[in-house]
Amino acid sequence: MGLKFATKLHVKGPVAVGDSRIVVQQAQGLINCNQPNLQRRLTEYEDLKMHFAAVKLIHDKRLFNQAADYLTSKTLVLGESWVLDDTVEIVHLHLVSRILEKIMRPSEIPDTPATDVVRSDQVEIGTSISESLAAAAEALMVMMRSRAEADLEFRSPVGQSEYQDECWRRIKFH
Repeated sequence: MGLKFATKLHVKGPVAVGDSRIVVQQAQGLINCNQPNLQRRLTEYEDLKMHFAAVKLIHDKRLFNQAADYLTSKTLVLGESWVLDDTVEIVHLHLVSRILEKIMRPSEIPDTPATDVVRSDQVEIGTSISESLAAAAEALMVMMRSRAEADLEFRSPVGQSEYQDECWRRIKFH
Protein backbone atom coordinates (compact mmCIF):
# COMPACT_ATOMS: atom_id res chain seq x y z
CA MET A 1 0.00 0.00 0.00
CA GLY A 2 2.82 2.40 0.84
CA LEU A 3 4.67 1.69 -2.40
CA LYS A 4 1.48 2.31 -4.39
CA PHE A 5 1.23 5.70 -2.71
CA ALA A 6 4.92 6.39 -3.34
CA THR A 7 4.43 5.77 -7.07
CA LYS A 8 1.69 8.41 -7.11
CA LEU A 9 4.11 10.88 -5.51
CA HIS A 10 6.85 9.94 -8.01
CA VAL A 11 9.32 9.05 -5.24
CA LYS A 12 12.54 7.70 -6.76
CA GLY A 13 13.92 5.67 -3.85
CA PRO A 14 11.52 4.87 -1.00
CA VAL A 15 12.59 3.30 2.28
CA ALA A 16 10.16 0.64 3.53
CA VAL A 17 10.26 -0.36 7.19
CA GLY A 18 8.76 -3.70 8.15
CA ASP A 19 8.52 -5.65 11.38
CA SER A 20 8.59 -9.12 9.80
CA ARG A 21 12.17 -10.21 9.23
CA ILE A 22 10.97 -13.13 7.10
CA VAL A 23 8.94 -10.88 4.79
CA VAL A 24 11.85 -8.44 4.45
CA GLN A 25 14.20 -11.33 3.59
CA GLN A 26 11.69 -12.75 1.09
CA ALA A 27 11.36 -9.35 -0.59
CA GLN A 28 15.15 -9.12 -0.77
CA GLY A 29 15.26 -12.56 -2.40
CA LEU A 30 17.29 -14.07 0.45
CA ILE A 31 14.77 -16.81 1.29
CA ASN A 32 11.95 -18.54 -0.60
CA CYS A 33 8.31 -17.64 -0.17
CA ASN A 34 6.11 -20.75 -0.02
CA GLN A 35 2.74 -19.48 1.27
CA PRO A 36 0.29 -18.69 -1.58
CA ASN A 37 -1.07 -15.54 0.10
CA LEU A 38 2.43 -14.17 0.67
CA GLN A 39 3.49 -15.18 -2.85
CA ARG A 40 0.73 -12.93 -4.24
CA ARG A 41 1.98 -10.06 -2.08
CA LEU A 42 5.56 -10.70 -3.12
CA THR A 43 4.57 -10.65 -6.80
CA GLU A 44 2.72 -7.37 -6.21
CA TYR A 45 5.85 -5.96 -4.52
CA GLU A 46 8.05 -7.09 -7.44
CA ASP A 47 5.73 -5.31 -9.89
CA LEU A 48 5.72 -2.10 -7.82
CA LYS A 49 9.49 -2.22 -7.32
CA MET A 50 10.00 -1.66 -11.04
CA HIS A 51 8.63 1.90 -10.68
CA PHE A 52 11.59 2.99 -8.50
CA ALA A 53 15.31 3.44 -9.00
CA ALA A 54 15.82 1.56 -5.72
CA VAL A 55 13.73 0.36 -2.78
CA LYS A 56 15.47 0.06 0.58
CA LEU A 57 13.98 -2.44 3.03
CA ILE A 58 14.63 -2.12 6.76
CA HIS A 59 13.54 -4.51 9.51
CA ASP A 60 12.36 -3.06 12.81
CA LYS A 61 10.83 -4.84 15.78
CA ARG A 62 7.05 -4.57 16.21
CA LEU A 63 7.62 -3.74 19.88
CA PHE A 64 8.89 -0.31 18.89
CA ASN A 65 5.99 0.53 16.61
CA GLN A 66 2.61 0.15 18.25
CA ALA A 67 1.11 2.19 15.41
CA ALA A 68 2.07 -0.51 12.89
CA ASP A 69 0.63 -3.16 15.18
CA TYR A 70 -2.66 -1.26 15.40
CA LEU A 71 -2.87 -0.64 11.64
CA THR A 72 -2.07 -4.26 10.79
CA SER A 73 -4.56 -5.62 13.32
CA LYS A 74 -7.33 -3.32 12.09
CA THR A 75 -6.66 -4.31 8.47
CA LEU A 76 -6.82 -8.01 9.36
CA VAL A 77 -10.10 -7.51 11.26
CA LEU A 78 -11.67 -5.55 8.38
CA GLY A 79 -10.34 -8.00 5.80
CA GLU A 80 -9.91 -5.31 3.15
CA SER A 81 -7.98 -2.15 2.34
CA TRP A 82 -9.07 0.99 4.13
CA VAL A 83 -8.01 4.63 4.38
CA LEU A 84 -6.99 6.28 7.64
CA ASP A 85 -8.61 9.71 7.56
CA ASP A 86 -9.70 10.28 11.16
CA THR A 87 -7.57 13.12 12.58
CA VAL A 88 -7.94 11.90 16.18
CA GLU A 89 -6.79 8.42 15.16
CA ILE A 90 -3.80 9.86 13.27
CA VAL A 91 -2.71 11.94 16.28
CA HIS A 92 -3.09 8.88 18.53
CA LEU A 93 -0.91 6.80 16.20
CA HIS A 94 1.78 9.49 16.24
CA LEU A 95 1.74 9.41 20.05
CA VAL A 96 1.91 5.62 20.50
CA SER A 97 4.59 5.07 17.89
CA ARG A 98 8.06 4.87 19.37
CA ILE A 99 9.64 5.30 15.93
CA LEU A 100 10.89 8.75 15.01
CA GLU A 101 10.90 10.15 11.49
CA LYS A 102 13.99 11.82 10.13
CA ILE A 103 13.96 13.26 6.64
CA MET A 104 17.48 13.24 5.30
CA ARG A 105 19.32 16.49 4.68
CA PRO A 106 19.70 17.47 1.00
CA SER A 107 23.44 16.82 1.14
CA GLU A 108 22.68 13.18 2.05
CA ILE A 109 20.45 12.69 -1.00
CA PRO A 110 22.38 12.81 -4.26
CA ASP A 111 20.98 15.09 -6.99
CA THR A 112 18.25 16.50 -4.73
CA PRO A 113 17.91 20.28 -4.44
CA ALA A 114 17.28 21.77 -1.00
CA THR A 115 13.78 22.88 -2.03
CA ASP A 116 12.65 19.26 -2.31
CA VAL A 117 13.17 18.48 1.37
CA VAL A 118 10.53 19.17 3.99
CA ARG A 119 10.78 18.67 7.74
CA SER A 120 8.09 16.54 9.36
CA ASP A 121 6.97 19.51 11.49
CA GLN A 122 6.06 21.38 8.29
CA VAL A 123 3.40 18.81 7.41
CA GLU A 124 0.01 19.82 8.77
CA ILE A 125 -2.53 17.24 9.88
CA GLY A 126 -5.84 17.75 8.13
CA THR A 127 -4.44 18.95 4.81
CA SER A 128 -4.49 16.67 1.82
CA ILE A 129 -1.42 14.53 1.33
CA SER A 130 -0.61 16.00 -2.05
CA GLU A 131 -0.62 19.55 -0.63
CA SER A 132 1.39 18.82 2.50
CA LEU A 133 3.96 16.45 1.01
CA ALA A 134 4.40 17.79 -2.51
CA ALA A 135 7.76 19.35 -1.72
CA ALA A 136 8.95 16.20 0.05
CA ALA A 137 8.24 13.81 -2.81
CA GLU A 138 11.95 13.42 -3.54
CA ALA A 139 13.00 13.07 0.11
CA LEU A 140 13.83 9.74 1.64
CA MET A 141 12.44 9.02 5.06
CA VAL A 142 14.48 7.01 7.47
CA MET A 143 12.65 5.51 10.38
CA MET A 144 14.40 4.90 13.65
CA ARG A 145 13.28 3.95 17.10
CA SER A 146 13.69 6.11 20.15
CA ARG A 147 15.35 4.87 23.29
CA ALA A 148 12.96 6.52 25.74
CA GLU A 149 10.23 9.13 25.56
CA ALA A 150 11.96 11.24 28.22
CA ASP A 151 15.20 11.45 26.23
CA LEU A 152 13.62 12.73 23.03
CA GLU A 153 14.29 16.42 23.65
CA PHE A 154 17.90 15.94 24.70
CA ARG A 155 19.13 13.43 22.14
CA SER A 156 20.26 14.27 18.65
CA PRO A 157 18.71 12.15 15.85
CA VAL A 158 20.60 8.95 15.05
CA GLY A 159 21.64 8.39 11.44
CA GLN A 160 20.91 5.14 9.63
CA SER A 161 24.50 3.85 9.89
CA GLU A 162 24.59 4.61 13.63
CA TYR A 163 21.24 2.84 14.03
CA GLN A 164 22.56 -0.27 12.26
CA ASP A 165 25.75 -0.19 14.36
CA GLU A 166 23.64 -0.06 17.53
CA CYS A 167 21.48 -2.97 16.33
CA TRP A 168 24.57 -5.10 15.61
CA ARG A 169 26.06 -4.16 18.99
CA ARG A 170 22.90 -5.36 20.74
CA ILE A 171 22.76 -8.57 18.69
CA LYS A 172 26.39 -9.38 19.55
CA PHE A 173 25.73 -8.59 23.22
CA HIS A 174 22.93 -11.16 23.43
